[in-house]
Amino acid sequence: MRLWMCGFEQGSTGVFTSVTGTPTISTSRLRTGLRSFYTVGAGNYAQKTFSVAGVVEVYSRIAVNFPSDGVGNGYFATFRDSGGTGQITLGRDALGKLTVFRGTTLIATGSIVMSLDVFYCIEVYLKIADSGGRVLAKIDGVSDTIDFTGDTKQSTLAEVAMLRLGTSVPGDYIACYFDDVAVNDVSGAVNNTWPGQGGIVALFPSEPGEYDEWTPSTGANWDCVEEAPPSDANYVSSATSAKKDSYGMPAMPGPGVISAVCWWARAKKDGAGDKNFKRLLRIGGTDYESAAVTLSTSIAYYSEILEASPVVPNDPWTVVEVDGMDVGASVA
Repeated sequence: MRLWMCGFEQGSTGVFTSVTGTPTISTSRLRTGLRSFYTVGAGNYAQKTFSVAGVVEVYSRIAVNFPSDGVGNGYFATFRDSGGTGQITLGRDALGKLTVFRGTTLIATGSIVMSLDVFYCIEVYLKIADSGGRVLAKIDGVSDTIDFTGDTKQSTLAEVAMLRLGTSVPGDYIACYFDDVAVNDVSGAVNNTWPGQGGIVALFPSEPGEYDEWTPSTGANWDCVEEAPPSDANYVSSATSAKKDSYGMPAMPGPGVISAVCWWARAKKDGAGDKNFKRLLRIGGTDYESAAVTLSTSIAYYSEILEASPVVPNDPWTVVEVDGMDVGASVA
C-alpha cells in the first residue's frame, strides 16, 4: 500500500506533518515537474508521519541531488518510529557512496558513487527488527552492494512511522534536493514492493468543470484554486450541504503506467461546530466522493491516495481516465 507520495509541486512545505528550521521548495534543480524540496545544514528538516501505524517493512523511493559534499556522515534522510527515534538513517560518505546507519552505528556502505549535482533515484527496502532485520538498496534501478541482515531496530519499537528529510545532527549533514518521494508498505494488492524509478506528475485546475456551486472569492471558480504556491487570498467557499465544485484538468504529459493518484486540497472551516467536506472526482459523467473529512479552523493540506480507479474497483488507473477527470470537493 502506498503510504506517502510527493513531488513537492504544491510549492509549499505544508505538505509535511512538521517542519523545523528553514528548508525550502526549490525551482532550481528538478528531476520531474517544476519543483523539488531543499535542505542544507543541521536543524533544517521536515517530517511526514504515515497514516498507518505499526509498519514494520517499507519500500521507499527518494530521488536526491547533492550540490556539494557533506560534513561528517552526510545524513540526509531518516526513517523514525512513532516516538521520534531514528531507526535507520541514510547518508552520503566522502567518496560519494550511500551509507546506512542504525542510530549512529554504520551498518552498510554501498559501492555506487553518486556524483555531485546529478539526480539519483535511491530505493531502499527496510525491515525493522532486533534480529532478522533487513536493508537492501538500489540506485537508478541497479542493486547496490548494500544487503544487510541483522539488527535494524534502534528503539524499543519495531516500526517505521515517519520519514525525515534533512537532519538535526550537527556535524553530520549534506545539502540535498529531494524529488519524487514514494513510500510503500508490504500490504495490499498493489504498491507493496519496490516503487520503481517513476516520477510524480502534478495536474492543477485549468478550466471549469461540471460543477460551480461554491462561491468564488473573485472571478472564475477554477481560477481561484489553481495556484502553486497557493494563494490563500483566492478561494471558493460554501456552507450548503451537498454543494459541489469541480475543475477540469490538463492532460497527462504522455503515456505511462499510473501506480496511484493522490488528491490534494488546501482548506479550513470558518466558525464553530463541525464542518466537513468530501473529495470529489468526476469520471465519465459519474461522481465519486470520499467519506466526510473534518476540517479545522487553521488552513491545512488534505490528501487521499487512490491506488485503484473508482470506475472499476481494484482495476488500475488509465491515462484516459485521468485525462478526462474533473477534480474538486463537496460539502458534507
